Amino acid sequence: MMEEAHTVLACSAGAVTKLKEPDGKKIERVFNFKFPYEYLTRFEEILACKAEIKRFYCKGGVC
Repeated sequence: MMEEAHTVLACSAGAVTKLKEPDGKKIERVFNFKFPYEYLTRFEEILACKAEIKRFYCKGGVC
């Protein structure tokens, strides 16, 4: 993908979610772990990362 035009939600090992503000130019990325053992041993970190998605959009007034 060449343009930073919209949000991309990723849901696989090693994938990266790209969050773009609806009316802005700010972009944040949320990374998924690559290996299954990381999902098992660092689950609280995963939940914290996924909470970033809600925080990102609530901060922008979308919630």
